[in-house]
Amino acid sequence: MVKLARGFWHLSVFGGVIAYSLAIYWGWGLSWTGCRYWGLGVCLLMIAWIDSQTLLIPDSLQLAVVLLSLLRIPVEGKSALINGLWGATAITVPVLLLVLGMNKLLKKESMGGGDLKLLAALGLHFGAAASWQLLMTACCLALFVLLFCQEEQQEIPFAPYLAAATIFGIF
Repeated sequence: MVKLARGFWHLSVFGGVIAYSLAIYWGWGLSWTGCRYWGLGVCLLMIAWIDSQTLLIPDSLQLAVVLLSLLRIPVEGKSALINGLWGATAITVPVLLLVLGMNKLLKKESMGGGDLKLLAALGLHFGAAASWQLLMTACCLALFVLLFCQEEQQEIPFAPYLAAATIFGIF
């Protein structure tokens, strides 16, 4: 197994923010959508960093993701709100039921509440279909890293994988 050094993560997060900012500017310029995607990416990178260090996701950053989601409404209209609410519900309720079942079966927590709230916020942002794609991509990334790059751990942070899947999905 490969154990990645802490300094590598510092450098990769810093480089990731710069690369992401340039890519957003190149793709959308200083448009409303570009600024919203930039803010979402920066929030997700901060969430991923904090979750990887503490296994906690701050509510304030999740609220920022929700507020960025609501910025779609002035541009896309009421349908953006309806699609977002449907997306948040369609992704969160089935995953919550699965998590509750796994918690009961395993007799321990299988997914944290912060990950569920982040998933709901991303569902609000992207809608139902894209949220399921995002979740599947995040699960595949997590499985790949767990199989090839990590030592055995009792708990793993899931927000970094959700963040990576979201950033991949934006492009």
